[in-house]
Amino acid sequence: MTQEINNRLDRVESALIALTEESQALRQELRATNQELRSTNSRLDSLIEHLYTQRDVVALDVVDIKDELHELKEVTKQQSATADRYAISAQLQAETVKIQAENIRIMIEALNLKQA
Repeated sequence: MTQEINNRLDRVESALIALTEESQALRQELRATNQELRSTNSRLDSLIEHLYTQRDVVALDVVDIKDELHELKEVTKQQSATADRYAISAQLQAETVKIQAENIRIMIEALNLKQA
């Protein structure tokens, strides 16, 4: 009976040693997994920070583009007004040239009548 008890104690001891070794292996795996998680979290934090920075840069770029478009719109308005003034001026000059041509024609006719 003592032998049987000793055998059972040996088996229990072996089982406890196996459980202890497995527990240590699991703890090491858990530590490695936790380290991987911390590393992954750190990379995610960096990525999130980068994305926030990019979002801020894009938002500033959008504001700059809107400002530039507004300025371009104003310049285009001014250029359009200037072009309209040039068109009116050209039209007036064309009218003036027509009148001067008519005056020259009348003068030529008058000279021709005088000479005749």
